[in-house]
Amino acid sequence: MILSAHGALTIDISGADYAEGTALLGSAPGGGGGGPIAPNQGWQAVPDPLGSAHHLIVSTACGLCIGLGTDVPAGADVTDDATDRGAAVTLQAQEPVANHYQLWDFLPPTGATGSAVFLQNPQTGYVLELSSHSTAPGPLVVNPRRISNEPYQLWSAVDQNGDAVALPLVAMAPVPGVPFRGFNQYIFLPPNQGDHLVGITVTIDAVEDIVVDAFSLQINCDTPYLGPDGTDTEDYDRDAQWMQFGLFMSSNQLTLFNQTWHRQGPVPASEFPSVTETSAPLLVLQDGTIPAGTRIILNLCTDQDDFVIGIAGLVLDGTGLPIGTPVYWPALGRDSYHTGVDGAKVHQKAMAPVGAFQVVFCSNPDTQSSAAQFSSGMGTITTTASPSITPVNYAPNPNGIATAESSNMPYDLVPAAPARLIAQPFGFKGFTAPFPAHLGGDRGYGTVIVEEPGGIVEVFPGDAPGPPTVFDDDPASPGYDGRTGR
Repeated sequence: MILSAHGALTIDISGADYAEGTALLGSAPGGGGGGPIAPNQGWQAVPDPLGSAHHLIVSTACGLCIGLGTDVPAGADVTDDATDRGAAVTLQAQEPVANHYQLWDFLPPTGATGSAVFLQNPQTGYVLELSSHSTAPGPLVVNPRRISNEPYQLWSAVDQNGDAVALPLVAMAPVPGVPFRGFNQYIFLPPNQGDHLVGITVTIDAVEDIVVDAFSLQINCDTPYLGPDGTDTEDYDRDAQWMQFGLFMSSNQLTLFNQTWHRQGPVPASEFPSVTETSAPLLVLQDGTIPAGTRIILNLCTDQDDFVIGIAGLVLDGTGLPIGTPVYWPALGRDSYHTGVDGAKVHQKAMAPVGAFQVVFCSNPDTQSSAAQFSSGMGTITTTASPSITPVNYAPNPNGIATAESSNMPYDLVPAAPARLIAQPFGFKGFTAPFPAHLGGDRGYGTVIVEEPGGIVEVFPGDAPGPPTVFDDDPASPGYDGRTGR
């Protein structure tokens, strides 16, 4: 059986009804404890019969598998909800061709011990969770993975004696920098540097309110690079070498921006660097807050040669309806700092394809001289691109990809394997009162900073005056003693 990390509920076929479309629930175990596992609670991880590196989770009682979305009969006047946040999880016949919404990966939670894992669908990046968020029985759904390792999103496989059964864990990409936050972030590469990355879309799902005075979300891009001049004549010789697109937030407004640079060193004949200019507001906020449930979709737009020529932005509310004003913000036609070249404007011919990029939460260079300080927030960055992307800690292009801006926003690990879609949790893990005993029990605090395993740093704003209390909660740290405050 597959037990929740609460230890009280298991994945259950409702009413032992083995028909396609039957809802899956979190229910009390109907067996185990030395006795046989109830047939409607028995599961097996099976390699994808279509040959991917993912798995099906198959009922040992009927051979049907766990899939996303309700069963939609042909001709029914309803829509398929498999891609929705909060989509139901049902019993489904194994698809012979397109089984994307029936596949699962087993992700180890960062910094945790034991056998509990996230069950993640690679097509959406969502993970299986108990809709009750507690030990109360109820339907199973999928939602964005939380950086806080919530027990209602973690699962363990056990046999009838309660002993752990090993699941085929995916390898996670190594931490690209310490602390793992702000500009220390993964770089995404295609299968080889001769490939152009297209269809780059970055989606921010806010699962808790994101609160900050100002920040930028930067999509920083390099052109493909195969070697020095004379080897890679298509891309490295392009005028554009470092392209920056993204989102600015300040004065309660979300706007789009872009800027493009030539290769390092003086290039007098270049149209670059371009002048950073911002769009009309994409969305107007209240109190510096992006509300929980908000989805921000950013797409890098390309031409017939795969040159990136602009960025489009759209914001959706929690129901999936547009809010604010969709914006397309072209890179073409921007003013150039080189006033004597091509009329001091950026032309299509000067742009380039993307061969590497990263997505980072940083300060807003127009309004902030130091790192952006988020006071709260949690969500996921979901990045898609074709042909596929791999998370690494380096960029082949010698012009570099890093930005000078940063923030206190922490990130979580992602699977190391190449994928069309990579979903990465970010945010701050809040403590409920009282604090855990190893962090001070029920003592009161002002602002608290916790240094977590893997280089994660969490900030918990408080109201009391005085300097923050810093806890070293990383067992691998020389200063760790289980209860260190300074």
